[in-house]
Amino acid sequence: MSNELRDLIIQTQAAIKKDADKAKASFQTRSHPGDGLRSEVSIRQHDLVIDEQESLGGTDTGPNPVELVLTALGSCQDRRRCKTGPARTHCGTRRP
Repeated sequence: MSNELRDLIIQTQAAIKKDADKAKASFQTRSHPGDGLRSEVSIRQHDLVIDEQESLGGTDTGPNPVELVLTALGSCQDRRRCKTGPARTHCGTRRP
């Protein structure tokens, strides 16, 4: 474990011990089925359309669920690296 990560963990633990309510978080989304494989999703004040590519039976009006999961993972990696400087993250998957 790097010293930077260790220090960050120690700081986080101290902040939680000082005020445990700051560690509480709640996340929720709303999803409504649309036509075919399309879903209309609300996340706080953000609205998204989730769909499949035409080759997978959708109408390609938005990213598919797997792409969103990969985006979330990449975003988490980007946040983890933000203190060490700019970085690019590439996440992907292939069918077997």
